Amino acid sequence: MLQKPASSRWALSVYALSLLAMLVSFLFVSSCQNELSETDTTPGKTLITVSGTTVDAQGQPLPGARITVQGLNRTVVSGADGLYKLENIPSNAKITYSTLGFHEVTVSVDGQTTIPVIFRRPLSTKPEEEVFMVVEKEPEFPGGYEALRQFLAQHLRYPEPALRAEVEGKVFVSFVIRKNGKVTDVKILKGMGFGTDEETMRVMNTLPNWKPGYQNGKPVDVRYTIPVDFTLPKKTAQADKQASAAEENDEMDPTFYEDIRRNYKTFLVNGKSVSFDEYVRLDKYSYAGNFDLKTKTVSISVKLPNK
Repeated sequence: MLQKPASSRWALSVYALSLLAMLVSFLFVSSCQNELSETDTTPGKTLITVSGTTVDAQGQPLPGARITVQGLNRTVVSGADGLYKLENIPSNAKITYSTLGFHEVTVSVDGQTTIPVIFRRPLSTKPEEEVFMVVEKEPEFPGGYEALRQFLAQHLRYPEPALRAEVEGKVFVSFVIRKNGKVTDVKILKGMGFGTDEETMRVMNTLPNWKPGYQNGKPVDVRYTIPVDFTLPKKTAQADKQASAAEENDEMDPTFYEDIRRNYKTFLVNGKSVSFDEYVRLDKYSYAGNFDLKTKTVSISVKLPNK
């Protein structure tokens, strides 16, 4: 009889603790259910799977494109067929697509599960304008073609290696005269070595602006090819005498034309095809010329004296 009240109190305590544990469990489960309910019903919180293709403007697959979910450390790469797949991403996410040669594309998912992406904007720069070989009005060096030859003769420095090896001849150089008259894109087409190619490049890059060439009444870019002479100093005086005598006899330097006959097959005077002999006869009246070794064509513009 004396122990009965103690047993009753112990049983009551156990019952109370059981009720408390049940209450806590109920509240925890209820809270989790509320959170899940909120996740499922709040817009933009749902996780979805997004798939699609990456193609160019012609519909060709673009393998290797990077597909990145903004704000998440999630990136996948499109396969050989351009297909990709992103799993468990927010339905309101933004995806960035990038691939070599094209501008990036950003797309808002907005609940979509299939997103095909077309890369329409290539990164290529503005296409280069056409460079003409023959034009209606040739570019002109200030003072004419003879002035160009004098400029080269005055500014060329005979390279020491070429002097020691007694190397002489012609370096064929190509360059573009832009529509603003500037000389660019200087290239050696046929060199001799021993420092002559480098010296030719140096002098050509110091040329003053030309009068640009014209096609259809508009200035255009024109490619020129000319031979640059390297004659050993001991032979220069003799060559000058021969050139002077030729001028007195109203003739051109024969060695110059021997090389042209050997290297070129087509001769144009003011845009018209002529024979080699006719080209030689009219060359003394030329004020501009172009030597194109690739097509083996010589083109000159002449202005005949008034009779």
